[in-house]
Amino acid sequence: MPVSGGKGGGNTKSGKDFEDRLSLAKLLQEEGYDLIDAVQGVLEVRRDSKNVGFLTKKRGFYRWLDHAGITRSKRAWEFEPDAVFVNSQTRTVHILEMKTQSTGGSVDEKLFGVSYRVKYYESYFENTAWRSKLHYVLAGSEFYEKKDTKYSELFKYILDCEAGYSFEPNFSLQLVGL
Repeated sequence: MPVSGGKGGGNTKSGKDFEDRLSLAKLLQEEGYDLIDAVQGVLEVRRDSKNVGFLTKKRGFYRWLDHAGITRSKRAWEFEPDAVFVNSQTRTVHILEMKTQSTGGSVDEKLFGVSYRVKYYESYFENTAWRSKLHYVLAGSEFYEKKDTKYSELFKYILDCEAGYSFEPNFSLQLVGL
């Protein structure tokens, strides 16, 4: 089904359903973590009353940067990540982009923007204690797990960009260091 009007995956029924299935908030709660409002659009993640991190998505990422005191310069545009988990224990920022599709298509081309996005997000942390602790992950639907040469090349490229990937049936909190 074509997407009209330039809507992103999270704005289509299949994209929204996929993001809901891979919800970090849901996974965290299922594993016994507590989620508490910290600032608008940002949840504090606690276990046994101790902070283990922060969870946000989309524009909430920039509110977390402000909350954490990280200075950010005005950009021509600001990406809105599908999910962000800031692991306070390892001081690692995990940025997840979720992509789903059932056939090859335009999403394939978007995946090659990984290197730019890694550099884009790293630039926010250049002069901070978080500099070397950014982990960018592509969370893909089962479709990508096909042993197709085309996707093997893509996954090698993603790893070469110092990013990671995971597929829907294997998606777990290990992706964010928990």
